[in-house]
Amino acid sequence: MMKKQNKIYLGIGIVAVVIIVAVVIFSNQNKEEETIKIGAIYPLTGIYSSYGLEYKRGLEIAVDEINSQGGINKKQIELIIEDDSGDVTKSVTATNKLINLDKVNYLFTAFSSTSQATSPIAERNKIIYISATVSKIGTGNYVFRDFWDIEDQGVVIGESLNNEGIKKLGVLAMNYGDTEYFLNALKSKATNVEMIEERFNFGDTDFKTQLTKIKNLGAEAILVYAFPGAEATKITQQLIELKLDNKRLYAGATTYGLPFMYEPFSDTLIKMKAIDSWYSLDLNNVKSTEFAQKYKLKYNQDLVGDAAYPYDDMYALKTAMEKAATTTDTSKVAKELRKIDMNGAAGRLFFDENGNSKRSAYLQIYTSDGWKKYE
Repeated sequence: MMKKQNKIYLGIGIVAVVIIVAVVIFSNQNKEEETIKIGAIYPLTGIYSSYGLEYKRGLEIAVDEINSQGGINKKQIELIIEDDSGDVTKSVTATNKLINLDKVNYLFTAFSSTSQATSPIAERNKIIYISATVSKIGTGNYVFRDFWDIEDQGVVIGESLNNEGIKKLGVLAMNYGDTEYFLNALKSKATNVEMIEERFNFGDTDFKTQLTKIKNLGAEAILVYAFPGAEATKITQQLIELKLDNKRLYAGATTYGLPFMYEPFSDTLIKMKAIDSWYSLDLNNVKSTEFAQKYKLKYNQDLVGDAAYPYDDMYALKTAMEKAATTTDTSKVAKELRKIDMNGAAGRLFFDENGNSKRSAYLQIYTSDGWKKYE
């Protein structure tokens, strides 16, 4: 009798353990699915931090708004942000950490060099990957790119050179991953322009050899293709020293678009009738003005256009999840994301068959009243 009772108790115990384990597993699963984990990797320190901060701010505004409105499919967004300083190795490490440890299904990034290294990792893991980068980063089912296109900027500058009647152009361009895309697009339109091409590397401080060659070969105009920062600052200082500030100035990488670049050189930019590529917001677009107001209210400063792209992308992702009726099946969400066609803070957003967005590119000219759209 005792043995029979022991067997009964043992059986009850086993059943109880199984039930407890099942409840724990089920509870953990529910807990894991209570939030939507989204990762972001931006350069928040280092020479590109001014850009990274804007991407971060735009994404955070969208996430805060969505969460305050009840989230997506009744789930709150949990945003996990990593700093890669614009460094490829750090970006790869952060990508693996977010995917393997934090278990994100969605990843926001920026910059061509880091995105080209990390997008294949996301594709292999079926992570939806949205990058704010000016050059194309390859194709895949899960990889998307939303920003203005560097080739489009080359085209509009090339057309401007023709319209201005420039015959000889001195080019001082950084050695960077998308420089050739830009220059090839430029040359495709500026077919009657002779180009004197010189290059430099990140970290260079002396550009007088290149600028002197451009001067001696009789360039009518100068094109600086450099990111805002130390190199662009030195280049501008040295072209003034070499008395090249009587030439027309073009810039191809929003070189002078940020206040820390155009304010110190305001007089020079006016004198050289500087033309820079840009991607700022259309203030005739209600979505743009609303976002600019939100940004000003939250950060007490004027909006820089970069922030609008991740803001739009987060809302596009929200719509895709809702239409797919899932926050975890990235295959279904990716298919819906490719169907997106919406009006956002940065204008119309839709993706081509390779996941590349189509955004408008235009030029601006520096005047005594600041930057104005160049017609």
